[in-house]
This record gives sequence, C-alpha cells and structure tokens, in this order.
Amino acid sequence: MAKRVREDEWLTLVRVKVGPVLAELDFSADRSEQTSSALNSIKASLDLALDDFGYREHVFGCVFMNLQEFSPLQIGAVRIESRLDWLARIRKAGNIDEVTHRRIERAWNGKKLRSRKPSSAQNNEYTILKTTSDYPYVICVGLSGHAQQAGKEQGILLSKVVLAALSLFWKHPSTFLQGARLSCERGEWIARTMTFGENNFFGYSFSRHRMPMGAVISTEDWSETIRSHQEFLSVIAEISEKFLAESTDNSGRAKVMHAVLQSLLWLHKACAEEDTALSLVAYSAALDSLSGGKKARGIKLLINAQLGIDDNQSLYQGGPTLSEFVNEMFNNGRSRLVHGTSEKIGHDWSRTLVTAESLTRHALYSCITNLSSKPLLNSLDQLKEK
Repeated sequence: MAKRVREDEWLTLVRVKVGPVLAELDFSADRSEQTSSALNSIKASLDLALDDFGYREHVFGCVFMNLQEFSPLQIGAVRIESRLDWLARIRKAGNIDEVTHRRIERAWNGKKLRSRKPSSAQNNEYTILKTTSDYPYVICVGLSGHAQQAGKEQGILLSKVVLAALSLFWKHPSTFLQGARLSCERGEWIARTMTFGENNFFGYSFSRHRMPMGAVISTEDWSETIRSHQEFLSVIAEISEKFLAESTDNSGRAKVMHAVLQSLLWLHKACAEEDTALSLVAYSAALDSLSGGKKARGIKLLINAQLGIDDNQSLYQGGPTLSEFVNEMFNNGRSRLVHGTSEKIGHDWSRTLVTAESLTRHALYSCITNLSSKPLLNSLDQLKEK
C-alpha cells in the first residue's frame, strides 16, 4: 500500500470514511461491540476506497530527441510519443473535445488563440498548453490502483528509469539526460555572477543551465537501435512491472531487477547533478547497487566480470588501474564525502566523472543485456562471476 497511497492521501481517506461510521454509532450500546463493529466498517470502507482507484495516465512533457517522425515507444507502463500523436489519442478517447483539439494544434503551430469562456474544456486546454508547449514529446505512465499524488510520483520515477535506460545507447548518457528533461523538473536557467578586485578590476559571467536540447539521431539509426534492442527493452519493461506489482515479489530475479532500477535512478541523478562531488557520489551508488552493496571490492568484481577489466589493468593509456580508480571513486570520493571525512572538498572531480560515467554506462548496459539473455539469472552474485 505504501507505493499506492501517500500518507497525507491516506489520512484524508481515513477522515472521510471515519466520520459517517461514528455518526451511526449508538453510544448507549455496549462499547466493545460498538468498537469492533466500527473498526470493521471503517476497514471495509477503506478497502472499497482503495479498489476505486481506477486507471489513470500521468503525462509529462519531454524534450526527448530531434526526430520529426517518431513511432510511439511502449516500455512497460511507460509510453513515449510525439505530442501530436498523444493529442490525437486523447481526442479519440474522448478526453478532450474537437474544438480543444484544433485550438491546441493551432497554438503549437505558433498561432495566437482567441480568448475562451471559462469552462472545463478551457481549463483542459490551458493545462495541456502549459504542460506541453515547450516539449515536442510526452511521456505517459498508465497506472491502476494508485491515489493521485502517489501515482504522479511513481510516474515520474518510472519516466526517469526509462530515460536513464535509453541514455545507455549514447556514448555519454549525461548529454542525453541533461537535454531530455521532464516538464515537472526545473527548467532552463541562467547563473549570473560578478567579481570585484584590486586596480578597479570588475568582471562578470553568466552561464545557461538545463538547456532543452533533444538527442540528435537520424530516423534510420533510431529505428535500428530500437529494433536491435527489443530484448534489452523487455528487461526494462519487466523492471517496471515488478516495481508496480501489488504483492511483494521476493524471488531472486525480482531483487536483481530492483537493484538495476535503483542503479538507473542513481545514473539519472548523477547525470542531472551539477556539483561534481555529488555527481561522483551518485555514480558510485549506481555501481554499488549493481554489486549488491559490496562497496569497492564488489564494484571491482562486477567490472571484472561484466567488462573484462582486471584490477591491475589501466583504464586508459597513462591512467589509473581499475583498482586505483575504484578506490579513489568509492573510498575517497563517495564514502568520505558522505561521512564528512573528505580532504578533497572543493576539488574538481570532472576528470574522474568522465571515467565514472563510462564505467557506469558500460556496466549497466552489460548487466541488462545479461538479464535479457539469461532468464534464469536470479542473483547479483551471478553478475560478478566471470
């Protein structure tokens, strides 16, 4: 239930359902019988309320990529499609009327709309335009049995998981994810600073952040990428389904899927984070999730097995060995930063991040590929076996 209803939503439900039950109590009757009857009535009423959470589709705008033609992509509960295809779909389903449909298309084409009388249709139009006008794509997450806030939050989480998985197809996932932001995330902003100093020195600078730049790829290359990764994407769908399952799945494979889900979320966090030290913490956590929380030694074993890199092998010409790099990333980078014992606060970790991102990307890609080709893989320890 914790994933289906948030605490404030649960409290609201309880307040709504308790009142009518208390109003019907006969306080002159036996208290023990009244208490038992009231609790049973409240429980039954709450169970019915939970069952009433029907299917809802949570929609987020997204600057996904640069394609003019895009076939809808369904990955588990998550669907990515162009906003035009989405608009036609919700019109066909009866979620909006024909006038609203035409007006939204006109607005997207840069036309100025006439004012509209206040109505539910006008409110729908306003909300859709505010959510999608800056985004050529939408990500829809269809969920059943979730209260509104809980469903929205789970929709955001699964959207990030899917985007992080798709980012693995790019050499630099950070480039993909920084451009493919969601409409519910902080948008583009400009950081401005000034500097004063001796000899009448005056300087200033500004930099743009979170610019909405969709990934650049040709229609043919994208189609081939999706065609050749059907089994890979089926694992992401399986991860989504196991996460949304009402009953807890304690099987070994479910635990592996949950670890991959958390690793993808940490990858998304690492790529979106602008502070290099915090980004390194997130990359370390992504790899640690795949290792089963076995820290630096587990990460080395994971990379030994998945990428075929030995501990004493240099990661690049003139660079550190795998063992040296992981120790620096996890121990000096992650652990000491988290526990407040780092001697490198304020250091520039950007060079370390390049290697951390590459290792995380290749390790995640390899693990997901293994899961797709080995349906009986049911332990994180198996991912660390050569």
